[in-house]
Amino acid sequence: MDVRKAVETEASARFEGADGFVDLEAWRFHAGERILHARPMGYLLHEELVSMMSFLVDDPRFGATLPTLWNFRDFDFTAYSASEFRTHAFILPRFPDRAGTKRAYLVDSETAFGTLRMFQGTASGFSFEDQDNMMVSYNIEELVEWLIR
Repeated sequence: MDVRKAVETEASARFEGADGFVDLEAWRFHAGERILHARPMGYLLHEELVSMMSFLVDDPRFGATLPTLWNFRDFDFTAYSASEFRTHAFILPRFPDRAGTKRAYLVDSETAFGTLRMFQGTASGFSFEDQDNMMVSYNIEELVEWLIR
Protein backbone atom coordinates (compact mmCIF):
# COMPACT_ATOMS: atom_id res chain seq x y z
CA MET A 1 0.00 0.00 0.00
CA ASP A 2 1.31 3.44 -0.87
CA VAL A 3 0.18 5.16 2.32
CA ARG A 4 0.17 8.73 1.01
CA LYS A 5 -2.02 7.76 -1.98
CA ALA A 6 -4.45 5.80 0.19
CA VAL A 7 -5.07 8.42 2.86
CA GLU A 8 -6.83 11.74 3.30
CA THR A 9 -6.06 14.09 6.19
CA GLU A 10 -9.31 14.64 8.05
CA ALA A 11 -8.06 16.95 10.80
CA SER A 12 -4.77 18.43 11.92
CA ALA A 13 -3.33 20.35 14.84
CA ARG A 14 0.04 21.36 16.20
CA PHE A 15 0.86 21.14 19.88
CA GLU A 16 3.67 23.57 20.75
CA GLY A 17 6.16 23.14 23.57
CA ALA A 18 8.93 25.53 24.59
CA ASP A 19 11.57 23.84 22.39
CA GLY A 20 9.58 21.49 20.19
CA PHE A 21 6.20 20.49 18.85
CA VAL A 22 4.04 17.56 17.80
CA ASP A 23 2.07 17.67 14.56
CA LEU A 24 -1.14 15.64 14.81
CA GLU A 25 -3.18 14.46 11.82
CA ALA A 26 -6.25 12.25 11.73
CA TRP A 27 -5.90 10.10 8.62
CA ARG A 28 -8.84 8.39 6.93
CA PHE A 29 -8.17 5.60 4.46
CA HIS A 30 -10.35 4.87 1.46
CA ALA A 31 -11.91 1.87 3.17
CA GLY A 32 -12.93 4.10 6.10
CA GLU A 33 -10.28 3.16 8.66
CA ARG A 34 -8.88 6.02 10.74
CA ILE A 35 -5.56 6.44 12.49
CA LEU A 36 -3.73 9.27 14.16
CA HIS A 37 -0.39 10.31 12.66
CA ALA A 38 1.77 12.06 15.28
CA ARG A 39 5.11 13.59 14.31
CA PRO A 40 7.20 14.99 17.19
CA MET A 41 10.07 17.38 16.53
CA GLY A 42 12.50 19.04 18.91
CA TYR A 43 12.55 18.67 22.66
CA LEU A 44 9.42 18.42 24.81
CA LEU A 45 9.50 18.34 28.58
CA HIS A 46 7.74 15.48 30.35
CA GLU A 47 4.88 17.74 31.48
CA GLU A 48 4.56 19.21 27.97
CA LEU A 49 4.02 15.66 26.69
CA VAL A 50 1.37 15.12 29.36
CA SER A 51 -0.36 18.33 28.21
CA MET A 52 -0.15 17.19 24.58
CA MET A 53 -1.74 13.85 25.48
CA SER A 54 -4.53 15.65 27.37
CA PHE A 55 -5.13 17.81 24.31
CA LEU A 56 -5.19 14.72 22.08
CA VAL A 57 -7.59 12.76 24.29
CA ASP A 58 -9.95 15.71 24.82
CA ASP A 59 -10.09 16.86 21.18
CA PRO A 60 -13.06 15.12 19.48
CA ARG A 61 -11.23 15.14 16.13
CA PHE A 62 -8.69 12.69 17.58
CA GLY A 63 -9.88 11.15 20.87
CA ALA A 64 -8.49 8.50 23.17
CA THR A 65 -8.94 5.36 21.11
CA LEU A 66 -7.60 6.27 17.67
CA PRO A 67 -4.77 3.86 16.73
CA THR A 68 -1.62 5.97 16.57
CA LEU A 69 1.36 6.07 14.23
CA TRP A 70 4.19 7.92 15.98
CA ASN A 71 6.52 9.07 13.22
CA PHE A 72 10.06 9.37 14.60
CA ARG A 73 11.79 9.65 11.22
CA ASP A 74 14.33 12.49 11.37
CA PHE A 75 13.79 12.85 15.13
CA ASP A 76 16.87 13.92 17.10
CA PHE A 77 17.13 11.53 20.02
CA THR A 78 20.35 13.15 21.27
CA ALA A 79 18.30 15.80 23.11
CA TYR A 80 17.09 13.08 25.51
CA SER A 81 19.03 10.73 27.74
CA ALA A 82 17.89 7.11 27.50
CA SER A 83 16.54 7.20 31.06
CA GLU A 84 14.68 10.48 30.40
CA PHE A 85 13.01 9.08 27.28
CA ARG A 86 12.18 5.88 29.18
CA THR A 87 10.24 7.93 31.76
CA HIS A 88 7.82 8.97 29.03
CA ALA A 89 6.30 5.49 29.37
CA PHE A 90 5.09 6.59 32.79
CA ILE A 91 2.72 9.01 31.05
CA LEU A 92 0.61 6.11 29.74
CA PRO A 93 -1.27 5.30 32.99
CA ARG A 94 -2.42 8.93 33.24
CA PHE A 95 -4.68 8.25 30.25
CA PRO A 96 -6.58 5.04 31.03
CA ASP A 97 -8.98 5.60 28.12
CA ARG A 98 -6.03 4.98 25.76
CA ALA A 99 -5.23 1.59 27.32
CA GLY A 100 -5.41 -1.08 24.65
CA THR A 101 -5.06 1.42 21.82
CA LYS A 102 -2.57 0.27 19.21
CA ARG A 103 0.57 2.40 18.93
CA ALA A 104 3.05 2.06 16.09
CA TYR A 105 6.48 3.71 16.07
CA LEU A 106 8.09 4.54 12.73
CA VAL A 107 11.88 4.90 12.95
CA ASP A 108 14.81 5.46 10.60
CA SER A 109 17.88 4.61 12.71
CA GLU A 110 19.22 1.98 15.08
CA THR A 111 19.22 4.58 17.87
CA ALA A 112 15.53 5.29 17.30
CA PHE A 113 14.70 1.58 17.04
CA GLY A 114 16.51 0.76 20.29
CA THR A 115 15.04 3.74 22.14
CA LEU A 116 11.48 2.89 21.13
CA ARG A 117 11.95 -0.80 21.95
CA MET A 118 13.19 0.29 25.39
CA PHE A 119 10.07 2.45 25.72
CA GLN A 120 7.93 -0.52 24.65
CA GLY A 121 9.65 -2.79 27.18
CA THR A 122 9.18 -0.26 29.97
CA ALA A 123 5.50 0.23 29.18
CA SER A 124 4.95 -3.52 29.09
CA GLY A 125 7.20 -4.35 32.04
CA PHE A 126 5.35 -1.93 34.34
CA SER A 127 2.00 -3.18 32.96
CA PHE A 128 1.12 0.24 31.55
CA GLU A 129 0.33 -1.31 28.17
CA ASP A 130 0.38 -4.78 26.63
CA GLN A 131 3.47 -5.18 24.46
CA ASP A 132 1.24 -6.66 21.73
CA ASN A 133 -0.42 -3.24 21.33
CA MET A 134 2.88 -1.61 20.33
CA MET A 135 5.07 -2.15 17.28
CA VAL A 136 8.36 -0.57 16.16
CA SER A 137 9.42 -0.69 12.50
CA TYR A 138 11.34 1.06 9.75
CA ASN A 139 8.46 0.41 7.34
CA ILE A 140 5.42 2.72 7.30
CA GLU A 141 3.31 0.37 5.17
CA GLU A 142 3.87 -2.48 7.62
CA LEU A 143 2.88 -0.28 10.56
CA VAL A 144 -0.24 1.11 8.89
CA GLU A 145 -1.41 -2.38 7.86
CA TRP A 146 -0.95 -3.53 11.46
CA LEU A 147 -2.80 -0.50 12.87
CA ILE A 148 -5.87 -0.84 10.67
CA ARG A 149 -6.43 -4.58 10.97
